[in-house]
Amino acid sequence: MTQPLVPPLLNAADAAPIVAVLPVTPGTALASGVTRGFMVNVAGNVNITDTQGNSATIAVLAGVIYWIRLTAVTASGTTATGIFGLY
Repeated sequence: MTQPLVPPLLNAADAAPIVAVLPVTPGTALASGVTRGFMVNVAGNVNITDTQGNSATIAVLAGVIYWIRLTAVTASGTTATGIFGLY
């Protein structure tokens, strides 16, 4: 029997519940540094930068938690609104 592919936790805090949900304004610094994830209230595109420095514009759905560690959300190319960083 094969084991399911599960990524390892980076540290113990990754297993802890989300402790803060803070609004993200595209083009400005994130309120509390690197997020553990993010979500949006209105679907659209989000132009993100991850912890490895990679930038991408991704299509996102409203109410879905995206477990991507963000260092920035750029205004250019971002059409989704109501963006919240999860910490």
